[in-house]
Amino acid sequence: MQQTKASDVTEVGCLFLRGLPVILGDDPSTFFKACFDVDDEEGSYNDVPVGILCHEQENITPHMQSLHHNASSVGIILEGNIVMDVESLPQAMYIVFGLTYALHLNYPKYMNTFFNRYF
Repeated sequence: MQQTKASDVTEVGCLFLRGLPVILGDDPSTFFKACFDVDDEEGSYNDVPVGILCHEQENITPHMQSLHHNASSVGIILEGNIVMDVESLPQAMYIVFGLTYALHLNYPKYMNTFFNRYF
């Protein structure tokens, strides 16, 4: 958090959401997927039961790429398919939680601690 100059509330929220699973001991690498706008997305998230896909801009630095707060678009993945595009990572997280509850889905095992403590 100290290495970035994030001043926008959404950017700070994205940093928080990306770092909290790591602090809680979960493995967010399966939940958070990233691709460049020009990449072929097929196959990169087919094995993801529940997750978030961030379309990154191609001209960003590697440090910023890992934070996902500058994604050009964010999609929600259910059973390997993008079911919805949203504006930001925090919005995607709340919608994923709502869909999990409404569709009676189990929390992803790799993010179980995060969803049980944060939501």
